[in-house]
Amino acid sequence: MVRGPGRCQSSARHSLAPGPRGADDPAITASTRSSLLLALTLGPALACAGAQHGAEVQDVDAGHDAGPPDAGTDQGPRDAGPPPLPTPAAGPDLALGGETTCALTEGRVRCWGSNRFGQLGDPSMAMGASERRARPTAVAGLTAPLRITAGTFHVCALETGGAVRCWGHGGWGQLGDGATEDRQSPVAVEALERVVAVDAGQSHTCALRDDGSVHCWGRNHMGQLGDGTTEDHATPTRVAAVERGVALAVGGNHTCVLREDGAVLCWGENLEGQLGDGTRSEPRGFRREPAAVAELPPADRLWSGWAHVCARTAEAVRCWGRNDSMQLGARGRGSANDALVTPHVMEGAAGAETMALGARFGCALLPPLPTDGGVGRPRLRCVGLDHRGQLGNGSRRQRRELTEVALEETPVVLGAGVQHTCAIDPSGGIWCWGDDRADQVGGGRHRLVAEPRRVD
Repeated sequence: MVRGPGRCQSSARHSLAPGPRGADDPAITASTRSSLLLALTLGPALACAGAQHGAEVQDVDAGHDAGPPDAGTDQGPRDAGPPPLPTPAAGPDLALGGETTCALTEGRVRCWGSNRFGQLGDPSMAMGASERRARPTAVAGLTAPLRITAGTFHVCALETGGAVRCWGHGGWGQLGDGATEDRQSPVAVEALERVVAVDAGQSHTCALRDDGSVHCWGRNHMGQLGDGTTEDHATPTRVAAVERGVALAVGGNHTCVLREDGAVLCWGENLEGQLGDGTRSEPRGFRREPAAVAELPPADRLWSGWAHVCARTAEAVRCWGRNDSMQLGARGRGSANDALVTPHVMEGAAGAETMALGARFGCALLPPLPTDGGVGRPRLRCVGLDHRGQLGNGSRRQRRELTEVALEETPVVLGAGVQHTCAIDPSGGIWCWGDDRADQVGGGRHRLVAEPRRVD
């Protein structure tokens, strides 16, 4: 979630949903990943360069063959439709879950932290709440992984050729293999091909295919699969109301898609206004089918945390949803009433190259500022809750403004989990900070790490 899940305290009505079936200590959030998802065309007016974690857009190869048009009529040739979306380039990438971290570097996926449900991808290791590993260990059974994503207790990889494999907790069908079993090794998602992006929430997973269609599977108690029901699905089901999607951003129990025209559609849980439609979907608190985010100019990038979402538009980064820790950059009083149900401009985030949103915090890589010697380097800043050191500035103080992270290297990839954050530097070094109670920061049970630490 996930980008990423979190263990937050709240009232019963606004609690973060029950943990997975069989969990000894239910986790509350999902990975935000924030993940680097992929990027695709929005057309000349919205084109942007670069690709980072989250749902981002990049130019499609101008020479891509859309195939022969249909036969012409006396009214002119039929619309051949948009060309297929491009396959993303191979890593590096990060996937941060509730208690686990995975990194894709040099063509290999390595994971560390908790192995509660087999999410480390090592069949030789026991599963359980106390089973953990501080050192990154390779996941076997993957073929040429391109991108990775993590939910609360499961991980998925997009492979060359458009197939998806998942492992870890499967109690709600979120692994997509037709079963509701936990898996210690990657298993193929059934009946799914030509995938160009995948993202995971607390207990559900969604994929974007090269034709712009969205397919989801797993838990559906709040309509997060977008099929108009609240029935769980252990294999992918198409979100019929979405066409020409170009990027995904999956949160705890909600899902959002960025369309080719720059519009953003969301569905699922809405208790914190995370669907951005101006309501909380009273009285049920969720929406089973996609609806457009209100008052949002055309966007070209999209990221989701547990219960808040941000989109980049031409002039600003606009966010909506949960704000009880000022994670949207807006003042609040620490209650559910602080939620913003329509997009709000996050001050200081304009032009963000990428973002990673966690449970009640977020981080952004901002463009460089001019200096006396020319132009500086991009700036890494974080905002929101910091009680576990997840903002990386050493203070553990909640912040309403984007605050500098004590990281010397400018990251090329950024990811956020429940209460921890990681980055990959240009040389492939992995740095993490925040909650380390399950060794997810790789600190050897330091409980928390308030400043970036190199993962060995």
